[in-house]
Amino acid sequence: MLSDELKAIPAQEYIEHLNREISVTDRSPGCGPVAFEVSGVGLERQTVLHIPRTALGLTTEAIYKLRQKGILCYPVLAPLDLHELV
Repeated sequence: MLSDELKAIPAQEYIEHLNREISVTDRSPGCGPVAFEVSGVGLERQTVLHIPRTALGLTTEAIYKLRQKGILCYPVLAPLDLHELV
């Protein structure tokens, strides 16, 4: 169920939430943390994720859970094809 209250939080804080969700789901040592960078200028700014290949499914699941809680990233997440698998 989607939260009635949405809040956009800075990318650094969002990534901390994201990595916390991933670590709760998966405790394997090979699943490194998701990193990020903010690209673009002004209204064109986007948050680009650097996702370990081993964490792709867990990251997708964690993003979905955060959205269900009403937690969004600012600047907005870039389209999926811009995210980098590491």
